[in-house]
Amino acid sequence: MDWKRRFYSTDLTRGKAYYRDGRVHDLIEADLGDRLMLLAKVQGSRLYRTQVIWFNGDIITGDCSCPVAAAGRTCKHMAAICFAKEEEERKRGSEDEERKQREQENLEAQRQSKRKQVFPFSEPPKDGKYRYFRFDRLTKDFLIYDTDLADAQPLCSEVHVDYGYDNHESQKAAPRIRAYMYSGASLTVTEDGITEVRCRNWSCKGSDTGFLDKESRRPCPHTLAMLLEAKRQALENDWGDATSYGASRILMDFSPEGLTDLTDDGEEPAEKTPMLRLLPRVSVIFGNVHLGFKIGHAKLYVVKDIDELLRAEKAETVYPIGKTDEANFANETFDAASMPLLEMMRDVQRAGRQITEQMPDKFYYRKRLSRRQ
Repeated sequence: MDWKRRFYSTDLTRGKAYYRDGRVHDLIEADLGDRLMLLAKVQGSRLYRTQVIWFNGDIITGDCSCPVAAAGRTCKHMAAICFAKEEEERKRGSEDEERKQREQENLEAQRQSKRKQVFPFSEPPKDGKYRYFRFDRLTKDFLIYDTDLADAQPLCSEVHVDYGYDNHESQKAAPRIRAYMYSGASLTVTEDGITEVRCRNWSCKGSDTGFLDKESRRPCPHTLAMLLEAKRQALENDWGDATSYGASRILMDFSPEGLTDLTDDGEEPAEKTPMLRLLPRVSVIFGNVHLGFKIGHAKLYVVKDIDELLRAEKAETVYPIGKTDEANFANETFDAASMPLLEMMRDVQRAGRQITEQMPDKFYYRKRLSRRQ
């Protein structure tokens, strides 16, 4: 409630001036259970004895020895008492906040004083397998405390990890892991290092670098959470290989199957190389939900026309990808992970035509299947 609505504006203005001028003396609070009685002396043309009943930020009634209060209404002396009470509560609230902040800082200082340095990435693999992404080597210069680890572990569930190849030309493309969080943190892990580290969370002091202390290389909780989740998924999925992506394409041509294709009499058709990749993409444009796809080798490009792509795949002809790449379906096909997406594209094409015919006011099918909101 707002006690000011009980007063005329002129009384509020003069009462505030009285309070600021220090004319409120001997303010006493008497506890009446769920409300307070405020008693004070207010210096006007003479000294007036004033009281109000204060309840939950409002006044219920009041009294004063001045002529205005004797006439049966609130006065500037009562307003002066209310301003004094309001300021007292504001200061008390500010002091409480400062006290809580000091207590929190003391607890954090005690917590930091007991912290111990840990090495969550230093344990070598026990299965003897080759590891392309050596997190133990990449993080050997990091300064990580057990308190940092405790703060980071709950954040791992918010981390999204993407594995693929960098954007260099295909013969030099190498495996990489990208981890990101919707809160504004991201990083990239390659064989040689951890790059593009960013954290724009307001709680992290080193928001531009992802490190709390750039000199000591102490990662913030979000950076540490992304590294933990990237390592977990890399080990779980055995990501990375000993060769570059481009070299692996060349080696496939000289595999035993490829050599057989070069030396046979041509009666058996050569198997297609599964090097093409597909990824789904969902976007909302002007209130319409669009389902699209990306296609490519090392770098993926948007599929602008599903019909054209499916016709090229069925006829085993060439489909252009971007400005310099192409998919030659005569001797290559999609990898195993992309085959379900190819079937989805075929389903989308069929379903799009059926939906458009049955409910043209809600759906339309051109190059994508979209729904009007």
